[in-house]
Amino acid sequence: MKPFPDRTATSLEWIQPRTLDRYFELRAGNDLLGTLCWQGVLSNLATAKTVYGSWTLEQIGILSQRVEVREAGTEALLATYHPKLMGNGVLEFADGRVLEWEPTNFWSTDWSFFDEADNPSVVLKEGVENARWRDMFKTQMTVTVEQQEAWTPSQLALLAALGLYLILMRQQAAAGAAAATATVV
Repeated sequence: MKPFPDRTATSLEWIQPRTLDRYFELRAGNDLLGTLCWQGVLSNLATAKTVYGSWTLEQIGILSQRVEVREAGTEALLATYHPKLMGNGVLEFADGRVLEWEPTNFWSTDWSFFDEADNPSVVLKEGVENARWRDMFKTQMTVTVEQQEAWTPSQLALLAALGLYLILMRQQAAAGAAAATATVV
């Protein structure tokens, strides 16, 4: 894996190499910058890896859900995401920093972490620059870092991974709700 490129580099892209796998690669062109992989098919536990570190991301709870972010292999809690009713939510870092997670378009396909001044930090947009027909059923996102100077490379890598994790968990919940509704009808 390689470190994050500087601000002048091309955009970053989360790519799903195989359609049904819960494994994703963060790329800048052909360079691999990180991965996000679930521990099992039905698991909510995922591991993000970059040159800056490895983290576990896990959705916990049923009625009072949250996502806990830990350094991989430790119990050290780095951040906690608290979802709100419509899928948006609040990310609280252990050091006290707070970010809002909000959709940036009507269909909620594009999302961003916003700071307290309402400035976007990391933006995830559905699709990639060179999309192909064979990738139509894959989840792929373009990542844009808006405030590179406000965050360490490790924090930016974590935000990019957590953003994709939150989008995928939201899709999973929507699919489960649709399946339950179809079963009842």
